[in-house]
Amino acid sequence: MTSTATTTELKRELGLFDATMINVGTMIASAIFIVPATVAAAVTGSLTMTLVWIVGGVASLLGALSIAELAAAYPEAGGQYAYLREAYGQVWGFLYGWANFAVINTASIAAIAVGFARYVGFFTRSPLSEAAIRIIAILSIAALTWLNCRGVRLGATTQNILTTLKIGALGALIVTSFALPGGSGAHMHPLWYSVSGAAGGGGGGGRGSGRWGGGWWPAWGGTTAGSRPRMSAVG
Repeated sequence: MTSTATTTELKRELGLFDATMINVGTMIASAIFIVPATVAAAVTGSLTMTLVWIVGGVASLLGALSIAELAAAYPEAGGQYAYLREAYGQVWGFLYGWANFAVINTASIAAIAVGFARYVGFFTRSPLSEAAIRIIAILSIAALTWLNCRGVRLGATTQNILTTLKIGALGALIVTSFALPGGSGAHMHPLWYSVSGAAGGGGGGGRGSGRWGGGWWPAWGGTTAGSRPRMSAVG
């Protein structure tokens, strides 16, 4: 009597554009619109604030390249869970998976949803109450969860549209910053970090916020690798 082992895996329905938009969309999340003000408040000096973003960007790039290589070597769903499981064993993968489910991604999703809800208040006639902000945040999470449960293709299409809108919004913000009148070089002062003008721990808060603004790449490298059609390595 012979038995055949069956392998269960995600449907490979995502293309290169879908995978790119998922990663870009998760990195350009609500945090990119929220964090700059936090960094500016925590770190005095325009050049210092810019340096914080450069350091955070380089760290994110190095991490993203590492995750990309791991995703190419282990094209499985699960991201860091799969890599920890293969490198250190089932226990560490199991612990990370539950921590990711219960705390890491949960807290990040909640923070982004609250940030989105607060920005909705800028488009209403009167400021939203804290209760309204929480309700909008909960509804946004529930709506996106329902939409993704409807299928990979529908979720990917929605992600593509939302990411395109976010890229357009950032592009418009950059263009209008240079095109509209009223700017002044005096707004860039002070240029460098001043100990006397900064609260204690400001630099650390700025670095942490800068990392949060671009630190979602670990969660999606392996996820998209497990949902895209397998491709042969080139090079």
